[in-house]
Amino acid sequence: MGKVKAGDYMVHLFVEQALKLRVPAEDTIDPMVELTIGPTSKYTRTQEGIGAGARINFSEHLFIELKGMTSEKVRNTQIQIKVKDKKSLFRTSTLGEAIFDLTHIYFKEEHCMRHTWIALTKSTPEDFAKRHGFLKIGLCVIGPDDEGAELDTPEPEGQEDTLIVPPQIVIKYKQVKLRILRARNLPKMDSFMGTCDAYMKLDFMNMKMQTKVIKMDNKLVIWNQSFWFPMRIPCASEKLYLRAYDWDRATSDELFGSIALDVTKIAKGKYPNTFWAHIYGAPQGYSGNVTAKMNNFPAMASHWKGRVLLQIEAETNEESKMEVKGAEEEYCTIGKQWDDETLFQQYSIYFDIIQGVALPDDCDYSVVLSFGDIEFKADCLKRGNRYNLFKKRFKKDVKLPYKSMEELPWAFLYLMDGSDPVCYAKLDLREQRFREDFSSFQWIELVPNRSVSKVDKDYKAGILQIRLQFKTPDHPEMAMEDVARPDYPWKYDKPKLKFEQYHLLVNIYQCKDLPPADNDGATDGFIKIYNIYGDDIKTKVAEDTLNPIFYEQHLLTFVFDMEDEESAPPIILEVWDKDLLTSDFLGRAVVKISNVELGVNYGHAKPSWQKIKIGEGYEGEILVSFNLFESKPDLGQILSIEPRDDEIKDFQIEMNILGLRGLKPSGLLPIRKPYCKFNLKSLLLPSQQGKLENIKTEPVPGGKNATINTVVKFTIKLPINMTMWPNLQSMVFDNLFLGFSQPVIGTFVLHLAKYRRTILEQRKAYIEKLKKFEEQVHAIKEEESEEEEDIEGEEEEEDEEEKEEIEKMKKEQEEDDADTSGFVKLAKYVMDPKLKIRKEVDIPDLTKFSEVGYDPLDVDLDSCPIHKRKHYRLIINDELEHQTHLVGISPFQNVPIYRGQTRGLSKPSFGSKIDSTGQKSSKKNVGEFKCMIQVNQKEALKKYQADVAKRLHNLENIVVQKEKDMPDNTEVKELRTNFEKLKWHEVEKSYERISKVVIRQEKVMVRVYVIEATGLMARDEGSESDPYLIVKMGKQKISERENHQYNNSNPKFYKLFDLEGHMPGNSNLVIELMDWDKHFGDDLIGRTSISLEDRWFSRWRKMENKPIEVRSLYHPNSSVEQGKVKLWIDIVALDERDQCRKWEIAPQPPAEYEMRLIVWNTKNIPTLDIEGTSDIFIRCYLDNNHAQETDTHYRCQTGAGSFNWRMVFPVKLPRKYNDLVIQVYDKDILSGDDFIGQATLDITKLLKDAFQNLRNVKWNKKYHGLMFEGSDMVEFSDEEDKFWVKIFGKDPESGEMKEQGSVQLSCEILKKDAAERNPVGKGREEPNHDPHLPAPLGRIQFSLNPFTMIAQLVGPEFRTKMYLICCMVYIIIIIAAVIPFMVSTAWTNIVFAFIPFVQEEVNI
Repeated sequence: MGKVKAGDYMVHLFVEQALKLRVPAEDTIDPMVELTIGPTSKYTRTQEGIGAGARINFSEHLFIELKGMTSEKVRNTQIQIKVKDKKSLFRTSTLGEAIFDLTHIYFKEEHCMRHTWIALTKSTPEDFAKRHGFLKIGLCVIGPDDEGAELDTPEPEGQEDTLIVPPQIVIKYKQVKLRILRARNLPKMDSFMGTCDAYMKLDFMNMKMQTKVIKMDNKLVIWNQSFWFPMRIPCASEKLYLRAYDWDRATSDELFGSIALDVTKIAKGKYPNTFWAHIYGAPQGYSGNVTAKMNNFPAMASHWKGRVLLQIEAETNEESKMEVKGAEEEYCTIGKQWDDETLFQQYSIYFDIIQGVALPDDCDYSVVLSFGDIEFKADCLKRGNRYNLFKKRFKKDVKLPYKSMEELPWAFLYLMDGSDPVCYAKLDLREQRFREDFSSFQWIELVPNRSVSKVDKDYKAGILQIRLQFKTPDHPEMAMEDVARPDYPWKYDKPKLKFEQYHLLVNIYQCKDLPPADNDGATDGFIKIYNIYGDDIKTKVAEDTLNPIFYEQHLLTFVFDMEDEESAPPIILEVWDKDLLTSDFLGRAVVKISNVELGVNYGHAKPSWQKIKIGEGYEGEILVSFNLFESKPDLGQILSIEPRDDEIKDFQIEMNILGLRGLKPSGLLPIRKPYCKFNLKSLLLPSQQGKLENIKTEPVPGGKNATINTVVKFTIKLPINMTMWPNLQSMVFDNLFLGFSQPVIGTFVLHLAKYRRTILEQRKAYIEKLKKFEEQVHAIKEEESEEEEDIEGEEEEEDEEEKEEIEKMKKEQEEDDADTSGFVKLAKYVMDPKLKIRKEVDIPDLTKFSEVGYDPLDVDLDSCPIHKRKHYRLIINDELEHQTHLVGISPFQNVPIYRGQTRGLSKPSFGSKIDSTGQKSSKKNVGEFKCMIQVNQKEALKKYQADVAKRLHNLENIVVQKEKDMPDNTEVKELRTNFEKLKWHEVEKSYERISKVVIRQEKVMVRVYVIEATGLMARDEGSESDPYLIVKMGKQKISERENHQYNNSNPKFYKLFDLEGHMPGNSNLVIELMDWDKHFGDDLIGRTSISLEDRWFSRWRKMENKPIEVRSLYHPNSSVEQGKVKLWIDIVALDERDQCRKWEIAPQPPAEYEMRLIVWNTKNIPTLDIEGTSDIFIRCYLDNNHAQETDTHYRCQTGAGSFNWRMVFPVKLPRKYNDLVIQVYDKDILSGDDFIGQATLDITKLLKDAFQNLRNVKWNKKYHGLMFEGSDMVEFSDEEDKFWVKIFGKDPESGEMKEQGSVQLSCEILKKDAAERNPVGKGREEPNHDPHLPAPLGRIQFSLNPFTMIAQLVGPEFRTKMYLICCMVYIIIIIAAVIPFMVSTAWTNIVFAFIPFVQEEVNI
């Protein structure tokens, strides 16, 4: 993983489109997108009534700014993107989500991804492995001082997406089986019982799983459980966390540590099949935020908390599960085997602890080396000034269960204050330095254990001298002859060191670029040399400077083993700022003797710059050298470290000062008469003090952009070795109330050595150009006759090679006159013979060129001036001043002026922030000092000028001779021009020429073309900003407040502003983007400032056509970019303003059109009602918020609905998204309407044709064949003006998308004036013509005949069922009616048949 900086961050999400969201069958959704980071969430607008399979256009930007982020917090922050269905104000449901680690995006190229489709999932076990739709986004993470990326850029050719899912969103799923078998040596969390009720919890991509709770018995916990979960590949999360908890009955469970597993290694199967993973956390018995972070994130932890036996499998499986299961029996057996001590590996640990320096306090500490459950402890034998001597050796052979180096735990080195581990260092025993047989001593810098919080500053933590060796089983056995070697470090039972006393002379020369510790931007600095055997040694205090000069020598007693330089304690140089009562720590340099060149005894010591470190970074340097003496030196014989007379020379410093730009006052009063004070004494050696007085300029009116226009010259002695050059400390003051008040505005530093090197490099480069030109001149030969050329073909080939080399040289010499005509390309057109329209061709790459202006149809393009034509202008995705190959290098030094401090802020103040070193900072840029600087050495300058004069004289003679010898030679004719250019650009003459020009002011006109702004940070809560422009230069201010744009983070301006100014003068151009507020004050979104003087006096002025530049916007209270603005600038002398082209940049003005869409019929629409019918209506829209519906075709039985319904949509062109959506619904009265299906037609070509050619367009069969060739969504039948559109919806049974019938439409686009001349009614209202819409067929007709009504109200199948039911009922009724009669008749017959028989018996 790369390095992240502390400070402010901004996350920018551009939501483009959603596709194939999971929608319940026969239903719609109201989706919105939610961006969540920590406690902050932002939302897009809600899209209503979206059906299954629809493409949803959002085109919205969301921003979240993260203030004061530490590097650890950045690494542990996640970005969560959710698509939600907002059914009501209080009821939402998640449709799908995606999670990214912040660092996953930050470490991508340009810190962003653009136009990327991401697959959405859910965190529930049954849904995680399923795709719940796709979201097309751009995502950018901008850190301190990073350039933001534009997300809303044109997509490269050929990457336009369609309704088919793009191939880049094909995601693979892995079924991960993470088996948690057992744990060893967990901490005793229950103090009363002396045990731990342990369980493990998985935390990955919003998935939460945990094991059962098991009580630790004899340091062993056995779970034998498996976590089965899906993993999406590629995965946007880099770590999977297993967190260890202790269950408590009465209180909340206690987290005591965690394990971090690498997701990529899991996916690729890089972990061993079975392995021990280690739990890391905070020391036991402490609480607080730091303790919680240590327990949650192993990278921040300071203690080993036990080991867990894991087994991991990952196999590709699209049907992945998420569940907790018992581990298989075979893995339970493996767990037992891994706990079998007879199978453990033999390891050897050797550890020497010698001494500790710069410890937190003067007390007796102990040192503990902890490696897993193994500990070595050494107590203090002797102490000094924050010094402890330990001098103890440990040797131990151990058996460990680890089978590979990957399984080894971190070793922790603790500085113990009693039982408190106040400081620690984390050691990786896999490193080679701990595995070498003859390892040397290591000096280990500790850090405070902030969970214990006894030591609060890093520099107080101390440095320990150790020697550590870890021998693994595969380590070659030590030969006996090696053991016998006198230099073998582990030969003896105790560390053998020949500690001898020496004397070290510390030579402190100077510091540069120290961090400011006072509010005025300066520092009262001194250096404290840490001394083990006495009090620390302090240098004198250098007041009010960031570049103090000391040239002091101090003697230290130094004890170490001369045969092992690593045994020598480091030299610790602390830099402090002296205040009235206290001192502020600025940083320290820790210098190892082995890393510097020592001067032996009185010999020469070579100075070197040592970086000053504090917190997470470096700021400032110290120039030091060292001499080592075997015996105490005679101080009288020690030579001064000041350069000797033969090592210094006189240098002439000339500053041609233009002035001060963009100053910001330190109080409430505006700046009146600023002036500069140059602390020349800060350049003097101690022996030169008093020989030079400080210089200051006169206070001049001009306020925050004062033009001083003066020259400051002085001569000073400086070392020949530029490494030893000091920087010139300078300050800016304001002159108020007749000089009675002179507040400090800020501080700036002039790096004289840098300017001197630049001048030398320029002169060297100019001499090289002269040499190349001389070679070019000598390469030109007299033309040979054709015969000679034929004969000497080989020579001709050589001449061609020479010509190519000459051309290359000429190109280098003419770089100052680069051709900029290619920056502008005029639009080209041809007539389309089929459509009879003007068609644009040869369109440049729109990722490199920006479209500007338009060509009206009624203008003769051949006679139209260029500046009124539509053109494509080169776009530079950067500030133009950074593109020196285009605009050249500014002749001026623009030196930033700072106020505020980065050290000594104990509490956050107003406007303070966290800087890149992790320190509180109120330092801010309060302006700019603008000048030209020459640093010359008289003899060297004369030598250079003589050399140049001689070379030019010789070249002049050669050129003249060539002109005489070859007057008709083309190359010779160009030679004179190139030679004159070469003379013109001589370094010293260029400086003299510009120096003369800047003395007199010239009136100029500045013309600013502002095209658009992109990615503007939202200033309104819950919505995007309402931006408008403010353009300022000097006292001129142009505000576009009345033209603010509502809720637009990417506003298009196309504005031209003319301002007048002076060169040189108050000519900083400031572009501000403001957020309009109706009731409260407007808020600044961001601003950018352009130094017009740098451009006017550089090669930029010669550019005929200026490119568009993309400038970053910044807010004064944030180091994070707030957006970008695209613009270009022209500057001309005021008397030449009429000759300056005034480009027409406005695009074709928006035009109002009317789209007339007629819904005629449907066919094959499925019936959804139980009666075998559907109550069909059609809903259509271009904009979801302005949808229109047909009437309802009730009781449609065959899917053939009839509507004859006209929809009239007002359309304002151009539009970004041009999807025509046709939805088919089944009307329900008592419940919500059922969604049947929809179609989405991209009618961009139709609308673009109408807009660009200002004409009416009718979508008929002929037009479709010319414009929409190959489309299978639309099908024309015999009717020329009507077409069928296929409808797709979700099958309720299978859940798959399938065709659900077709809708017959006709469509035309009319210009507004044409529509007003020929109005039509909506639906079938009057005026009903063009075409006339008759009443629909097949609708319900009232009838007294019940069979007729039934036939209309229910479908044929249902009707058949009804008839069958009626028949059955009728039969039942008849049967019910007949059976009693039949029974009665039968009974009667029986009775009457029986009576005669009875009578006969009676008679007998």
